[in-house]
Amino acid sequence: MDDWHPDTPQEAFARLEVAYDEQAARQMWDGNVDPALPVREGNPLEPGVYGDLGDVDLQTQVLALYSAGQSGSCPQWPVSVTTSDGVVQVEVTEDLQGGDGCTDDYNPYRALVVVDRDEVPPVDEIDDAQGNLAGGSGLSVELGVYRAD
Repeated sequence: MDDWHPDTPQEAFARLEVAYDEQAARQMWDGNVDPALPVREGNPLEPGVYGDLGDVDLQTQVLALYSAGQSGSCPQWPVSVTTSDGVVQVEVTEDLQGGDGCTDDYNPYRALVVVDRDEVPPVDEIDDAQGNLAGGSGLSVELGVYRAD
């Protein structure tokens, strides 16, 4: 998906919003997945649908909305979310598309990801938890709860 989620502050490098229950997950899916997006497989280099909400086991997993930015020549996508010593780490990977570097353009994007429930803080602790991009970049990830209306 292209563009930021509308609730993401402009100053944030990345945001991870977690839907802890079925109603929030359904609303997150319906509000962020355009039914006109093509169904795709493999690495998410292009906007599209790479899975289905029905594949998520909400007993052991959560659905999360990751909003960030990327270079137009180096698409990236989240590959894992883990928690270690109380810090949520979001690991992203990027495809250098055969080059040695990335262009300076900035393209906001969103991705829905499935995360094991035990890798995110409990719902009552996530707003106070610290989040970082994995890999030592020093960039922080704003964490929050995605609440159904």
